Amino acid sequence: MDSKSHRPRRFARRLLLPGLLVLSAVLCWAAPVNPAQEFTDLQQQGTLQPGQRLEIPPMAKVVDPYKVDKKALLEANRKELHGDVERLFTLAQGLKDQEQGSNSSQTLSVDFLKNAKEIEKLSKKIQTLARD
Repeated sequence: MDSKSHRPRRFARRLLLPGLLVLSAVLCWAAPVNPAQEFTDLQQQGTLQPGQRLEIPPMAKVVDPYKVDKKALLEANRKELHGDVERLFTLAQGLKDQEQGSNSSQTLSVDFLKNAKEIEKLSKKIQTLARD
């Protein structure tokens, strides 16, 4: 490869990147904030009388988005648990009816096995909800 193909990269490494870093540093330090200067500016404008305090409005209450309402969470878990138990009961009743209506000594139907698998999953879900 010839040296002309590397010129843009060399330019970027040697001049452009350090130049950008210096420019960003200058912009950050160019206008420092000085709250004491703002206070004296207000006094000089005549908005504050000598001995008068600067009124600062109260800050708005900050709501923590990660804070969890425990009562609401427990109530939601209880409702979900109740619904899952009802569903488990109806699935178990249906499974019992299927078993009584068929001759299970020979083979089990695919629907019977699917319902049994769903009951198993639902019972595991209920178990984890009850633990929490």
